[in-house]
Amino acid sequence: VIPGTGFVVDGFKHGAHPEARAFFLTHAHADHYGGLSKSWARPLYCSRVTAAVVCLKLGVDPRVVVPIDAGETLEVHGVEVAAV
Repeated sequence: VIPGTGFVVDGFKHGAHPEARAFFLTHAHADHYGGLSKSWARPLYCSRVTAAVVCLKLGVDPRVVVPIDAGETLEVHGVEVAAV
């Protein structure tokens, strides 16, 4: 968990993160998305391409996936997040 944010980046296979509020997936490589499955039910922020992969290949429910376009900025739990 990134201190002071409640954000987890590419940390799906290390068990539960009770203090985590939002999860980010940097890209769709198995060493990054390991631990994601169709039972995933927490907010997941990632690119549109990565969103398509985790939904189609891993069965993650698209309702929990929040796609972010490159260059887009959004606020997540009071923190401004920018996709690069």
